Amino acid sequence: MDPEITTLFKEYHYQLGRQSFRPEDLDYYVLERHRPYLIAIEQYTSSCVSIFDFYQRRHIVVSHKFEHQLGWDVKEAGNDPGTGYMDERVHPEDLVLMLRTGIYFIKYMFDLPVAERRHYKMVSNYRTLDATGRYVRVTEQSMPMELDKHQNIWLVLSMLDVSASYEGSAAFSACMVHTLSGQIIEMPNPEHDAAEALTNRETEVLKCISQGLISKEIAGKLFISEKTVNTHRQRIIAKLNVTNSSEAVHRAFQMGII
Repeated sequence: MDPEITTLFKEYHYQLGRQSFRPEDLDYYVLERHRPYLIAIEQYTSSCVSIFDFYQRRHIVVSHKFEHQLGWDVKEAGNDPGTGYMDERVHPEDLVLMLRTGIYFIKYMFDLPVAERRHYKMVSNYRTLDATGRYVRVTEQSMPMELDKHQNIWLVLSMLDVSASYEGSAAFSACMVHTLSGQIIEMPNPEHDAAEALTNRETEVLKCISQGLISKEIAGKLFISEKTVNTHRQRIIAKLNVTNSSEAVHRAFQMGII
């Protein structure tokens, strides 16, 4: 797997782990209450419906329309821990952006007042494989469906539709929508924001790291202390959303920072 995607998955699961669930408080019988609505969605719309469980970190409901419209094995998609089966079918370029915006959406939702958590959804457009093995463009809407007794976001409903144009070449895009007011919240461009967030000194340090210099050598070259160099290293790693200096250099090259 691409190192960047691996890093993003680690961050994604870290964010999911910010919530603390008590298994004894999770009553899955609630799905029976929602079942008539899920059936109605399938019957009266073209949407492929799924439900993601933040506690189990996997899809616990995957509708058969995924099989009919995209040729997916719904049993495998439902049994797969995490979202691996579905993620493997997303265009690699779009998967990177999907993970970044998904992480942003989760952070945003977790930081909202509890009363507001039900009123936001993420709408994303990306490319995924169909039954013929070609990439088609789809639109997916994801929104909280159930919170647990402690107001953790628990079950998330997703509705996916194949684009009417069936065009699989368009770029990834995403936004958030406030479901009551209709307000559209544009998702930030993570690469642009990270590049803008790096100071001139941090960029200098990053360039030195890319040249293979150790902290002591960077300190001598830039006339700063080794402790300051290490502080810059940690800030660079945090801003670029990576786990070490090597990944920071790799990400910076991809983004054109260095």
